[in-house]
Amino acid sequence: ELSQGAVVEHIITQAEKAHSGDLFEDVFLTAPTGAGKSLLFQLPAIFIADNKKMNAVTIVVSPLKALMTDQVNAMKRDRNYQNVEFLNSDLSINERKKILERVVVGEISILYMAPELLLASDLKTFIGERELGLLVIDEAHLVTTWGRDFRVDYWFLGDFIRNLRRSSQTT
Repeated sequence: ELSQGAVVEHIITQAEKAHSGDLFEDVFLTAPTGAGKSLLFQLPAIFIADNKKMNAVTIVVSPLKALMTDQVNAMKRDRNYQNVEFLNSDLSINERKKILERVVVGEISILYMAPELLLASDLKTFIGERELGLLVIDEAHLVTTWGRDFRVDYWFLGDFIRNLRRSSQTT
């Protein structure tokens, strides 16, 4: 068992290693419902966003519009963190465009989206020239349990990550 603080510190350390070009580890975390999993990636995302040297964006892949909305609203309301938004089909094209503009200029540093949206475009579409701080796959159990029947695009996130790493090694 690890404390929540140790998990948060480990995620931040790995993000800092990745930012400086050092070898880093992926973090895979499972915990029971109600154990505060969201906070375990939200705190590092806020820390990374506030680190001006990184100029990084965290993307949170989430399977449900209601979950995205709840988490973004909770961060704004309960944690008084306003630099977070979601992109989904509930928003108009104009609203999505404004959010992406705010991400690119650094006003939004945590962006929730569905896997289909992430996979449909180049990462630069969402973050511009900013760096990717964290890529969080929320509800990752969908990859192995419901994935094919519920959200088939969860199955393709591994390929997306491999391609992202390859392209970052060549630039």
